[in-house]
Amino acid sequence: MSPCVVQEQARKCLMYLVDQLANMEHSFHHILLLEIKSLTDTFSGILGTQSRDIYRMSNSFSAIAKLLVRQLESSSTPLA
Repeated sequence: MSPCVVQEQARKCLMYLVDQLANMEHSFHHILLLEIKSLTDTFSGILGTQSRDIYRMSNSFSAIAKLLVRQLESSSTPLA
């Protein structure tokens, strides 16, 4: 599988996890954030350098989810 295809699958997975973060019970937020962070660390091209800043900006899980969604939407350029 090409790296572009794998990164696109990671982006879709990330979008799903971010959506779940906004809708999930509070007790699961930490686990979801760890998974989201793992994906953004592994596939740094998805969010770029902003991923670290997003996690530092807020202690609010819903605020982090909103920031991630905005960043994903703004960086959702088709991969070659």
